[in-house]
Amino acid sequence: MNTFIALIRFIRSTEPNMDPAVFSFDLELYELKYTLQCIHCEWRRASARGAKEAALKKAQMEVANKPWLRSLLPEWLGLFSGSPECQPPASDPFLESNG
Repeated sequence: MNTFIALIRFIRSTEPNMDPAVFSFDLELYELKYTLQCIHCEWRRASARGAKEAALKKAQMEVANKPWLRSLLPEWLGLFSGSPECQPPASDPFLESNG
């Protein structure tokens, strides 16, 4: 969280007239991307299928909590955190890879 506080202070010092709503939205997107990247690292380090599935579920939950940001994610994060409704588990490329 200290990273986010430092980021907020930096942005406010460089963009004092920034609309708070835009700033809040940008910060939410940054936070979601960062969280998903951390979860992706967990997924890559996991050797057991259950641990990989748990990481994918965690990523899906993060995106489900902020669905308005889904379309703004980079393509690879969107694929990684894709909802189970859009992709059956058997065809999940992240679970089928050797990681």
